[in-house]
Amino acid sequence: MAGYQGTSTRNNDEEALAAVIEAERRDMHMSLPGKVVSYGAGQTVSVTPALTQTFGDRTLSAPTLQNVPVLHPRGGGFGVHVPLKEGDPMTLIFSSRSRDAFQENGGNMDNAPGRMNDLSDAVAFPGGAPDNASMTGIDPQDFFAGSDDGRKGTKVTPAGSVSLTGGPSGTDKIIVTPDGKVDMKSENGESLMQIIREALILFKGHLNLGTPMDAPYQEAAQKLINRLDGMKA
Repeated sequence: MAGYQGTSTRNNDEEALAAVIEAERRDMHMSLPGKVVSYGAGQTVSVTPALTQTFGDRTLSAPTLQNVPVLHPRGGGFGVHVPLKEGDPMTLIFSSRSRDAFQENGGNMDNAPGRMNDLSDAVAFPGGAPDNASMTGIDPQDFFAGSDDGRKGTKVTPAGSVSLTGGPSGTDKIIVTPDGKVDMKSENGESLMQIIREALILFKGHLNLGTPMDAPYQEAAQKLINRLDGMKA
């Protein structure tokens, strides 16, 4: 077997070469999880890779990386910004060449000898939490942008309905159905559109000293009810 075996095995040329190759590979960094230490201006983060290495009887942790660019999703003149907090999980990617030229002005990276997969050429993606810290309360088929507990945010279902969730219960508060109808609901589930409809029905059936409303007013109220029914989710 190749690797960190006893020194006696490295008297064998094949084992010695394998040990050199493995040592070289261990110094290359491709991707690692990490945790936010601080996040500030310029959308860069101080982040500590979740990596330790043992040397004899000593175990060392990876250093905190400074000014690591955060790759928030962007494109077409739009973007999504995540307000990172201390302790948030990150996924670190280490460039195969020095990022200096690209990071400064968008220039090409140089393929000449230099840094390769180095800790100093990291970029960070928000996310990458362990299994015991995944987002909860979210249907796996829905698009959701909001809080980790799924109770505050924007939701889009495969059927095409869109809603804003919130409040103590985390239920849908503003709703747009696939056919374009809308509604707004309170914490106890009451519909604003239904309340307005009931008010119009009450107005339409109002008696003035025992006399029904004039026909034009009843007709106008009914037209408003019909229009409301056409837009109510």
